[in-house]
Amino acid sequence: MAQRLRSHRVVRSLARLVAAIVIPALCFVAWNQTHHNFGEVQPGRTYRSGQMSASALAQTLHRRHIKTVLNLRGSNPSEAWYRDELATTGNASATHVDVAMSSCLWMSRAQLRTLLEILDTVEYPLLIHCAWGSERTGLVSAFAELLRPGATLDEARAQFSIRYLFVRVNDGKVMAEHLDQYE
Repeated sequence: MAQRLRSHRVVRSLARLVAAIVIPALCFVAWNQTHHNFGEVQPGRTYRSGQMSASALAQTLHRRHIKTVLNLRGSNPSEAWYRDELATTGNASATHVDVAMSSCLWMSRAQLRTLLEILDTVEYPLLIHCAWGSERTGLVSAFAELLRPGATLDEARAQFSIRYLFVRVNDGKVMAEHLDQYE
């Protein structure tokens, strides 16, 4: 009986420990996704996010005075989210730029040149986004940081953070390795 009681206490203690870890983590992920994984890369200049609804995008464009939206998911005219994004961006008199980028493949030199040219020439403030705002958005946000005068590699690497739900496995590993090679 005493052994059974101790086992029950151990199980309850483990359950409480797991709950104390899992529940806050799930709340953080839920909060982050509710807010579209939005973040400020460079104050007043460069922002990042996951895919937003048309209404959330309209609010963000207005509040942050966004002049350009850089969509890393590429052109998807058959998808409702894409048509809504184009309409919302156009209604805000902002420019919409599409770059098809895979999160699980290394970028080609041509893709890298294109992204750097875009970051050098677009009208700011800029919103960079992909589906979740973690891997592809993290990499392009890191490039934006590296183009900032005086920026460090550590500041660029900060774009690959758990704050943005970034995990350095699978697709995340591929994206982060771009900066490793740069170093």
